[in-house]
Amino acid sequence: TITASTARLAFDAAARRSPEYPGGFDGRGIVMVATGRLYRSNAWIALKRLRATGCTLPVELWHWGGDDWNPEHAAWFGGLGATAVSYEDARRRVGSGLQHPWALKVYAMRWSRFREILYLDADQVVLVDPTSLFEDPEYVRTGAMFWPDVARWSPDAAMWGFTGLAYRDEPEVQGGEALLDKSRVWRELALTMWMNEQHTFFYRYMVGDKDSYR
Repeated sequence: TITASTARLAFDAAARRSPEYPGGFDGRGIVMVATGRLYRSNAWIALKRLRATGCTLPVELWHWGGDDWNPEHAAWFGGLGATAVSYEDARRRVGSGLQHPWALKVYAMRWSRFREILYLDADQVVLVDPTSLFEDPEYVRTGAMFWPDVARWSPDAAMWGFTGLAYRDEPEVQGGEALLDKSRVWRELALTMWMNEQHTFFYRYMVGDKDSYR
């Protein structure tokens, strides 16, 4: 169990264990999580709008499996070029310590079949084709791109100490969209997954998954 007095040690140990990129992922695509009736409805609207912009990127639509999905859902979204991916099936292949619904977002990013991903929350409705984001100079330079949220952490926010990072006057990260090249940020993504698996501690100090990417 992680506590405030052991968090820095646990974080550093997890960072040292964070694995190198294993390969096996290919191509570009959009990853979205659509769990439950509300987010399935949101995802349907979001994907209809995405296709209306002319975007042809393949889409993975992640769900919990079991009662969370059925063949009728697969038919609806298949017509929009989206492939359903079950967390239950993925867990049998690669394992998981997932215990919180928000962490499924990070899990889907990590284990999507795509090497380069644009993650979008199910309630993110695009206005123009987002494909050109993969050519953005900052993304090409760094292998990752995020969008700012409205709040900022204060200099005395506990997460600076838990992660060993010096204070930076910067906005929080918006968790509804992210652009990643997993071949370049795999170790960071694995560490982010670990933080979300330890949600009973870290979510006390940050709002869900969103600032774990930062």
